[in-house]
Amino acid sequence: MSAELIKQLRDPEGVVSRSAVRHAMLEAADRIESLERQLAERDAQAKDAERLDWLDEVNRKTNERNGTRYGWKFDINHNRAALMDHNWPAKSIREAIDAAMSGTAHAGEQEGTK
Repeated sequence: MSAELIKQLRDPEGVVSRSAVRHAMLEAADRIESLERQLAERDAQAKDAERLDWLDEVNRKTNERNGTRYGWKFDINHNRAALMDHNWPAKSIREAIDAAMSGTAHAGEQEGTK
């Protein structure tokens, strides 16, 4: 243990008790678990970003190959919810998802998002 930690654990008589050490260890364990959760969440967000970037790159390459300028669209109707890559005006995958989430993607989608 560091000198600073031992100083913090001492009671008014200068004694470090087992309960103070146990309490400090439990606090440290909780902090470690919290940091592990934060790291796992950051990794999951990075993986989601990688997936979205991959979809945009697939669309970019397809447009380049075909001489088109399509973007993404999220479409919801009574039968399905679909992410399609033939929307105009061109939207990135994130813009298409944001539009669908805000309910502005398509007037017919309103019933499926509420």
